[in-house]
Formats: sequence, structure tokens, C-alpha cells
Amino acid sequence: MKYQVAIIGAGPSGITTSIYLKRAGINFILFENELIGGKVNLTADIDNYPPFKHISGFDLALDYENVLKVNDIKVTREKVLSLKKENEFVIQTNKNIYQVEAVLVCSGTKNKYLNLPSEKKFISKGISTCAVCDGNLFKNEIMAIVGGGNSALEEAIYLSNIASKVYLIHRRNEFRGSKQYLDELIKKENVEILTPYIIKEFLGENHLSSLIIENVETKQEKTIETKVLFEYVGLIPNTSFIEDKSILDEKGFVIVDKNMHTSIEGLFASGDVTNKSLRQIIVASGDGALASQEILNYLLLKK
Repeated sequence: MKYQVAIIGAGPSGITTSIYLKRAGINFILFENELIGGKVNLTADIDNYPPFKHISGFDLALDYENVLKVNDIKVTREKVLSLKKENEFVIQTNKNIYQVEAVLVCSGTKNKYLNLPSEKKFISKGISTCAVCDGNLFKNEIMAIVGGGNSALEEAIYLSNIASKVYLIHRRNEFRGSKQYLDELIKKENVEILTPYIIKEFLGENHLSSLIIENVETKQEKTIETKVLFEYVGLIPNTSFIEDKSILDEKGFVIVDKNMHTSIEGLFASGDVTNKSLRQIIVASGDGALASQEILNYLLLKK
């Protein structure tokens, strides 16, 4: 099957690009094998995305779905397995093979795990990377969260409203995340911030029951009783399907210039999957708008 353009990922960036290409009359295909809106769905509350004063991630994802419907944009529910360039770009999914003139990779990221020896046993049995998804399963109980960025701080705030107590564990004394979020957490009586601590071991039989943590400076250990830990310790880009690894940095993010171009002609990337320092919904949306114009220019020059 042939299209002019393939968009891989229906998060904020891919949806924005698809709207622009639709209005330009481009024949494109939009791939998304998971939730429309991407990681927006995993965010409890969004308060930094104009024009919304406040909106839940779930509601914003519904808005994205409605925007696609209004613009008559179909989402192809197939998983992209490989992307390579021959004369044109060849995309293999779990169902079909496609040929396209240009590609936008906006496949986003997934959360890392700590990868401790005792961790695997408790994944989905007390260890989670999604507070919004699983927090309510442990309502009014003691919860723990590990991480030092905005995601960890935002989700700790969310959990503080449903947990009897929240432990926030971070390996450094300083947090990378917003001072505003940190100040809000400090004021909460049911939140205890533990720094500089790392998690050494997970304990439990069929389900997580406690954590052993170690002070990075003193090496002193302590045990925390909790049935759930939410991990926000970094991101893994969804780029395993890209055949040419030369366009990826050492962490697997797509290397792009200021106009969303990769080093492969006709291959563009935008949003969280790229090697950028700021990963926010509004940034991904802007990337998508810019990428759409660069793709249109590329197609025009090919004629």
C-alpha cells in the first residue's frame, strides 16, 4: 500500500501534524497501536497547556480523539515493526507492508524501570510506572514513588490526595522538577520526602510488601512498609523499529535539527522521541506543526 506520508504515533505531535497534512490534501497514514494521545493518558492533571486552566489527561485524550473525528482522520491500529529506506520508505507492521515518500516518527517514550534483581517479580504486583492507572487500587494505603523530575513530583501530588501516606524517594538532595511542585509537596502533611536515598531491594511473597532503601551518603539502610511503588526514573524512546541506528543518539532518541529533519532525507521526527531537553505536551504540539510544514516543503521539492 502506498501513501505520500506516514506518521508513526498519535500523540500530541502526530495528531497536530495529521491535522495540517489533512488540510493540505496530503494522502497520509497515521499509525497508533496503543492509546490515542499517548502518555497524555497517563497524566493525572495538566495545568500548563493553554488554553486549559486545568484538565485531566484522560479528558485531553478524549479531546484529541474528537479532533481526529471532526477532521475525518483515520487511525490505523497497527504496530510498526520496522522502518527502512530503499527507493522509498518501507514500513512493515504486524499486518501489512507500506511504501511512503516521507515519514514522521513521533512514537514517544515509555517509562524506565530501576532494573534491580528483585524488581521483575513485583512488576504489576506492586511496582508500576503509572500512578493514574493504578493509584486507586491502593486508595487510603501507604504508597511510595521514586524519581526527581516533574513526572515524579506531579504524580506524588496526585497520590497525596488518595493515599494515607506518600514516601517520595530521590537519590539526590536536589530535584530536577519544578520548585512549585516541590513546594506544594513539602506543605502536605501526609508526604515524607526521603533524600538522598536509593532503593536497594524489594521484599514480599506474591506481592510487594516493603522496600529497603539506602542513604547514598551514610550507607545507612531503612525499611519502608508499602504495597505499591511508582517508578519515575527516566524514559526509553520508542525507536526499536528504526533500522538505521545512525540517526539515534546513545540513549536511542532520534537526532533532529531545529526543523525536525533527521540525517536521512525525507525522514522527520518530532515530540518526546527526539533528543530534546524539554518534553511537554505544548512542545510536542509545536514540533508537530513545524514538522508538517517541513514535510510539505519536502514533497513540493520532490515534484
